[in-house]
Amino acid sequence: MNDKDCARLKIMLELCNEVKASLVKHDYVYQEYLDDHEFYNSINMDVFQIGELASKLSDGYKEKTIEQMPWHQITSMRNIIGHDYGNVDETIVWQTATESIPELQNFLVTELEKS
Repeated sequence: MNDKDCARLKIMLELCNEVKASLVKHDYVYQEYLDDHEFYNSINMDVFQIGELASKLSDGYKEKTIEQMPWHQITSMRNIIGHDYGNVDETIVWQTATESIPELQNFLVTELEKS
């Protein structure tokens, strides 16, 4: 991975950590995600930013790691949140935050240990 990819992966990991911290703070309660505007916006913005950073990774890096990480799905989530915010399916964002983000977090830790 090049230096720019490495820097982006580090920021993505920080954002994954922020998602986890927000989830822990709210005891992973889905209804709180729906009811607490700050919690909702925090999760959505972090997921959005992760997708934005993923879209800026080099094509070579994404091609090399596509078997381990669904980069297209990650950037697609960014597009949904960014362009259709009023119609975001909260269950999908919640599933992303609680299931996919931890997988991404583990992947990023492993990748960054290699650099």
